[in-house]
Amino acid sequence: MTIYRVELNSEHYMSLHIPGKVVVRLMRGSTPGQSLAGSWKDVSGSLQQNDDTAKESLVPDISCWYTHLVFSKTAFDHMKGQLESYGEFLPVSTENGTWYVFNVMAAEGVDKINSEAEIADGVQVGVTRIAFENNSTDKLIIKTDFDKYSRIFCTDEFRELVNVLNLKGLIFDRELV
Repeated sequence: MTIYRVELNSEHYMSLHIPGKVVVRLMRGSTPGQSLAGSWKDVSGSLQQNDDTAKESLVPDISCWYTHLVFSKTAFDHMKGQLESYGEFLPVSTENGTWYVFNVMAAEGVDKINSEAEIADGVQVGVTRIAFENNSTDKLIIKTDFDKYSRIFCTDEFRELVNVLNLKGLIFDRELV
């Protein structure tokens, strides 16, 4: 089974923006891969064009916000049942209705023989190569502490589900780093 890196299609779709002060409040004291529900109260945001180079500013069905997925109400309704065992859905009020940040908490191990960290001055600063253990392929959505939870990965099953439901806004890249 193929694993993909999940990315925002910023060339064509808007993304969620939550004001910086709110982000600081939400993330203060949080640990990657852990629940944010305790600090997630009355969060508002907006959908915005990503930058001046974007060709379009379409409203996505699914997007990315930092290292989280973001679901429109329609996408949430279709996918909640399949994803809730992998993390938590956190509501955000926007001018486009309620959207849902999906905090992925399903962490998986990497195949350390076929993965390589980028080390500078004895500190890991990135990842040059990543491969997952075979048991990771039975998950829909994956994060890992090997890359400090900095990326979202998914399997063919998740990608196919998004395609079958005709949900737009993501890019599925076979290049994992």
